[in-house]
Amino acid sequence: MEGPSLVANYTEGHRQVANTINAELFDVNTTTTTNDEDAAKPKVAPAPLKYGATGFTLPAEGEAKNAKAKKLKKEKKPPEPKVGYLELLRFATALDWLLICIGVIAACGCGACMPLVLVLFAGSIESAGQASNGAFDQDELTRQAVLLVVVGVALWFGTGIYMGATDIAKVRMMACYKKEYVKSIIRQDLSWFDTNNPSELAPGIGAAMSTIEDGLGNKVMQLFENSGTGLGCLGIAFYYNPWVSFVVVATFPVVMGAAGLMNHVQQNSTKNIQAAYAEAGGRANEALSSMRTIASFSLEERTAKLYESGLKRAEVAAVWAAVLGGFALSVFMASMNLMFGAGLLFGGLLLAEEHRSTSFEYSTVTESGEVANYCAVDCGNPYSQYDLVPSTFNVSCVDATYEGRDNFVAYRMTCASASLVSDTPELLDLFGASSASEFESTVEGLGSTTECSWPWIASSVLLALLSVQTGAQQLGLIGQNISPIVKARQAAVKVLRTIERMPTIDAFSTEGNTLTQVRGEIEVKDVYFAYPSAPDVQVCNGYSLHVPAGQVVALCGQSGSGKSTIINLVERFYDPHRGAVHFDGVDVRTLNVSWLRQQIGLVGQEPMLFVGTVAENIAYGKVEGCTQQEIEEAATKANAHSFIVENLPQQYQTQVGIRGGKLSGGQKQRVAI
Repeated sequence: MEGPSLVANYTEGHRQVANTINAELFDVNTTTTTNDEDAAKPKVAPAPLKYGATGFTLPAEGEAKNAKAKKLKKEKKPPEPKVGYLELLRFATALDWLLICIGVIAACGCGACMPLVLVLFAGSIESAGQASNGAFDQDELTRQAVLLVVVGVALWFGTGIYMGATDIAKVRMMACYKKEYVKSIIRQDLSWFDTNNPSELAPGIGAAMSTIEDGLGNKVMQLFENSGTGLGCLGIAFYYNPWVSFVVVATFPVVMGAAGLMNHVQQNSTKNIQAAYAEAGGRANEALSSMRTIASFSLEERTAKLYESGLKRAEVAAVWAAVLGGFALSVFMASMNLMFGAGLLFGGLLLAEEHRSTSFEYSTVTESGEVANYCAVDCGNPYSQYDLVPSTFNVSCVDATYEGRDNFVAYRMTCASASLVSDTPELLDLFGASSASEFESTVEGLGSTTECSWPWIASSVLLALLSVQTGAQQLGLIGQNISPIVKARQAAVKVLRTIERMPTIDAFSTEGNTLTQVRGEIEVKDVYFAYPSAPDVQVCNGYSLHVPAGQVVALCGQSGSGKSTIINLVERFYDPHRGAVHFDGVDVRTLNVSWLRQQIGLVGQEPMLFVGTVAENIAYGKVEGCTQQEIEEAATKANAHSFIVENLPQQYQTQVGIRGGKLSGGQKQRVAI
């Protein structure tokens, strides 16, 4: 049996009680031993009790608790357990797997569309750039524009397919998750509820299911889309302009580090916020389920403050999440601009190098064998196409400079200006060429070309920049899309453990015997029992009790003596650690649990009614269902029929409210009986 407990409050009187206990119980000259070995030990007086904020404690005990707390604080927190992703899909049927495969294929296709869009866009830039050379092709530009529209339509359809297929599979799997989880919770024995707070189960179910739903949703398919886009864009960038791509990729460590920082901040902040809201939700649920008790003790303000303290913790966590999240996002965006700026700078250097490498001094030989040099006014731009002055034959541009006149320099062509001359008849005459082929031969003889690659270089630089930037962004989003999956794997640990847990006492089991005739004899034989939540407190210590069939018995005793425990053992809510409970001479552990409980009617001190009508609550007492006549007969035997008919507005169809709140305590007991 459970012994009396010492309860301490914050009063001076309890300090005096502590002094009295020290004087009476901890005599320094008295030591108790149980064997010879203990008797041989030095006799040391126990440390006296001290009164503190938490009641009576031994000094050594308090120091031990503080040391233990400090040790736990220093210990590194172990990683959160996770289930495998395939285990997360354990409720997927063949149809769900088909939908998932369709979604993966569509998501990968959508991921490949973005690199293709960039290639077509760069091709349009290159085609438009040919206009400065007189080689603009309207048909080619139109073809690329049409292809862009086609790719956009394909992206539209692909996104709709993978999102729709994934959502259908997710909804189907979540229906199984919720059904099996709630079924498993209801199936558990009461020992499980002793170690799992029932007031936190309802908010926990909603939070866990929401997290798992996010992990099974479109985030998974977006992971494939991001991977396809990222890898495809990087491949295109290195194919079209590897040098610019190398420069841009050199900034990747900064970008990836910023993305990792943002992912880490989001993951940890969300976890802290959810924990704070779960605690506050548990307090609110507990308060709302006990409003009569709270009102009777005028605890409304205190209860509100307790809930407010939980919300305050959530508020602090949310504020820190916003601050750290904003900082991480700013670092990520700055790293993207750094990457783009480095690519533009190097691309500009490539264009300038092409101008320098393709420039040449143009001169030609006339039919008479004289050399015709071409000069330009020295305005600081050796590649200018204006102020062109043909010089006297066989006279250099330096010698053609007259006193008091502008200085002349040799006119230098580039691939761009040479291409323009080749396509313009008037300019061909100016430069002494009878045809474009003759001019091109002259240019090639001077070691240059009329075919300019600068439009391609410009488009490839732009393509490399956009491709690497898009690829980096998509690869950076992988972390954000992985985060819900990781959280779902963490949330599924407790859910799947609960689903897989087979209770020791299974009310859903069909195993066990049944009796053809029930007399009602109860016998408790030398029972030892302690509740799982307090295994060190022995409630039943060798209990024995015999209740003959048909006899009315009242169990009397002080609080904690085991009266309710005996009822729990008879109902087989728990099994004794030692001893046995017999029902009509048969050990209850050999009987079918559901059948046994149907033979016993139990009305607690605080009866529980479910939301619904009076008739529905009475009908719960018969598992196989009952008629209205049987309901009224049961109410008559329980002395409840009269008040139901006379006092309730809709008689048996009256709604009882949450926990029977619309009925008085006595009325609830009668309905329960």
